[in-house]
Amino acid sequence: MKRASLLLFAAALAVAQDEGGRDTGTGPRPVVFVRARRTAESGEIYNAAWRALESHFGVVSRRRLADFDGDPKRAEAFFAENGDAVLVVAFGPEVLRFVPAGKPLLRVGEEGDAHVLARTDRARLAQAIRAFRPGSRTVALFGDADETLPGLHVRRCDRPEAAAGCDVAWLPEGSGRNPRELRKALDPLGLPLVSTGADVDAGIAALSVRPDPHGLGLKVAAAMLLWAREGRPFEPTTVLRHRTVIDLVAARAAGHEVPLGALAKADVVRRGP
Repeated sequence: MKRASLLLFAAALAVAQDEGGRDTGTGPRPVVFVRARRTAESGEIYNAAWRALESHFGVVSRRRLADFDGDPKRAEAFFAENGDAVLVVAFGPEVLRFVPAGKPLLRVGEEGDAHVLARTDRARLAQAIRAFRPGSRTVALFGDADETLPGLHVRRCDRPEAAAGCDVAWLPEGSGRNPRELRKALDPLGLPLVSTGADVDAGIAALSVRPDPHGLGLKVAAAMLLWAREGRPFEPTTVLRHRTVIDLVAARAAGHEVPLGALAKADVVRRGP
């Protein structure tokens, strides 16, 4: 039995070596990953995708994750250096204006036209809010468009004072509001901040609900392989699993003690800065 296991392991190792072994970033058919700004989530997606693709090195090869920070000159220099890239994986819509015309493009983001959609499911968000603050009925929305949540009334607010009488405040994807400043205004009103955006720093929102970044990374990897091996066009895809993060310091700053049931269901519980 032991000898058979060793033979199977050796065979698997040989297959991996035949496919190119570990990706060094210098192989054929390079793929570049770009983003307009740094977020922890995009880094997790990138890492998950390439852990999944390591054994397929030779089909495609990774180049580093590049950040442009809104600088056209940096973007121009990057694409001049990586002109041989066969595919661009872009995080967020802001970076698209930097991508050279005609390059195959795999879009990852919160926008409805993204190939890999990193947008929070509204039914899951409503469930998380009810667990986080039982008895919640009204949610103050600080976004740029109207939203609905199953079983909850959503009141769109243009200033913190307008949220009086609500149970929680929600900062959705793509909101133009400053999360830190909004949280500062909401704490005295006893309104915990709920976030579904990828760019909200850790420790700001009392409750954060986002699609699982590892699952998103696997979706990116699968799309890349189907495109590279079979020539399949990119199609919209989502992940079912979400990651719920509760920050106890932020919750208590708004005067809310999180129920044990919500803590037990959370994927991450932050107890300090």
